[in-house]
Amino acid sequence: MYPVSADDSLRSAFVSFLKPNGTVVGGGVLVTDENAIVSVLTCAHVVNMALGRHQFASDKPTSDSVTVAFPSVPGQRCSAHVTGWWPARSLRDEEETLSGKERRWRGDIATLRVTDALPKQARPVRLAAPSLGQPAWSWFGSGEPTSVVRVHVSAVADDWLVLSGAPTGHAVQPGYSGSPLWDRKLQAVVGMLVSAHHSLPYSRLTTADITRQSYAIRADIIAERCLAHSPKQRLLPGEVQSLLNAQRSAARAFPYRAIGLHGRDPSAVYVRQQVSTSDNAAAALATDPEQASAAPDPVVLRPKSIEEALATHRHLFLTGVAGSGKSTLTLQLATRAVMLPRDGAAAATLLPVRLLARDLAARPGMRLLSAVSDALGASLARFLARDLDPRLLEQRVPGSHWLLVIDGLDEVTSRADRADLIERLRVFMEAEREYHVLITSRPLPDDERRTWDSDKELTHYAIEPFQHHQRAQFAHSWFSDDVDLAESFLRELASSRLEEEASIPLLATVKLPRDLEHSMPMLRGRVGAVAGFRPG
Repeated sequence: MYPVSADDSLRSAFVSFLKPNGTVVGGGVLVTDENAIVSVLTCAHVVNMALGRHQFASDKPTSDSVTVAFPSVPGQRCSAHVTGWWPARSLRDEEETLSGKERRWRGDIATLRVTDALPKQARPVRLAAPSLGQPAWSWFGSGEPTSVVRVHVSAVADDWLVLSGAPTGHAVQPGYSGSPLWDRKLQAVVGMLVSAHHSLPYSRLTTADITRQSYAIRADIIAERCLAHSPKQRLLPGEVQSLLNAQRSAARAFPYRAIGLHGRDPSAVYVRQQVSTSDNAAAALATDPEQASAAPDPVVLRPKSIEEALATHRHLFLTGVAGSGKSTLTLQLATRAVMLPRDGAAAATLLPVRLLARDLAARPGMRLLSAVSDALGASLARFLARDLDPRLLEQRVPGSHWLLVIDGLDEVTSRADRADLIERLRVFMEAEREYHVLITSRPLPDDERRTWDSDKELTHYAIEPFQHHQRAQFAHSWFSDDVDLAESFLRELASSRLEEEASIPLLATVKLPRDLEHSMPMLRGRVGAVAGFRPG
């Protein structure tokens, strides 16, 4: 038995991959495709290792069978052959062979059919979309119960999940690849382990690297692309999709792209930050004497993803200091429909529209939705093939709600104009119950903050700085073509005592490479001109 009964159904589906000599090389899991045919799911590189091939060989194994075992039926082995093959490919060039030094890649999925009769104890499990901010569990490829590793699903990097583990205990290591990432609450597989931090030396009890960072391929991506499970999402009307596409183009043209190490698409290096209610909760307790001695609920105060916050609250007021990543977060949030999975319910969908608060304040004589549409059309004009329908935001889209993202309230410099805009937004939020609103700002004066405190449906959040594992993810995304340079950058960052500055995204992007250039000759020539630049 696994340590808790919540793992029993996974144990029945767990599969071990073996070399001919019986050595375990990785794990896998029994799943079903859309035709209810049972398959074994694992990483392509696990199959390669089981067959004695190069780890990242790209050609599909056609004749060789793979030996698999089932921890739920000790001693029983079966043969399986590959049916689906999506080999590991470079993020930069799909034709490029991986060297083995890469930190991230795409693909690396295989499905197999067991040629022998499956043991009656072996039963497939379902795949489900992961939830950011939630815990998950995985096991060594042998399925040994005591090898369980608890991780935190901390971020999304394209098709992968970024997982952070505790600083002590078992760590994800060689032999965990292909193993299912298990969500005990959902009773479903939410990912498949694919990689661990490359510099973590092999020791299942090591504490050498406190980040304990690993990666898993998202189960929803696997289900859609490899098992032909159709995504349960309505097609958006053409004009709505065109709006989202225009906002995606605007995000790629974000001004900070031109500053720093290179002109890459910001989405390629973007690390999604978390948000926290901690500061606001403390302030709320201080202003409510009856609650002054109450301890804040740790579940409420813990950092969470912006999607999780939006799923919990109808309106959000997000604050952060200059350069903390508010604008970048809103730009990336507005690139696509936001899916908000909810326990025991169908996923809710928010359709984000992003505009600057100062553009909205510049239209004081218009109804709020009309002002939003007018400002949106003006800001996105060069990315749109045709003018926006001025009444688009008043139309209901089945299964979805509009999310108004108002960025930079503090940038409305006139206090009178800002007060007017605040009142217009408050009236709108109270009257229009079908809409969601996200407002970002630097911290406001106390009297203006108290104006928002009276709105019971608006919850205050503060954007969280980069944590240790997020700085590592950022560096490896930034230097995606040179893993050694990324590691050198992180080491120099730590020795230079600049990690606190690196927790502010804009400084990590613009200032720190410049500061470190003198001590890292390999950075010279890769740092853009930032003389005189000061984050606003």
